[in-house]
Amino acid sequence: MIDNLVAMRELLDGMQADDPAILKIPEVVDHMTSPLVYAQDTGVIAFANIEACRFFGYDLSEIRNQPLAMLIPERFRAQHSEAFRRRCESDRLRPSGMPAPSITLDAMALLKSGEEIPITIYLSSRRHNGSITFSASFRRRDADGC
Repeated sequence: MIDNLVAMRELLDGMQADDPAILKIPEVVDHMTSPLVYAQDTGVIAFANIEACRFFGYDLSEIRNQPLAMLIPERFRAQHSEAFRRRCESDRLRPSGMPAPSITLDAMALLKSGEEIPITIYLSSRRHNGSITFSASFRRRDADGC
């Protein structure tokens, strides 16, 4: 999954959510078998591949340009918002173009159906041209954490 995440980050680095070139990315990224989501430091989803749409239960048109919070259960949104803010702050101190260390997180996700599921998130970020880009791959965990 990390290889998919690195490949996506390399494809998307420096693009803004409204960049027309982002529309060409699905041709490559949609063939990846991992659910992949790309977001800007504004907390808006710029891109999700077909597997991510299937994973969360959304069509691409429903998920693109929407807040990341839509994928997070309500009770965890404030915590996520604070962690996201801290990650952005620490990334702003990093030299431009230098990737932040990738991290792995266990969390809960909110599907379109309203179901909450345990997931593992593989998160990477990079500061480029004054903005921070985030790329994440997801995997569903069993209830016992495996």
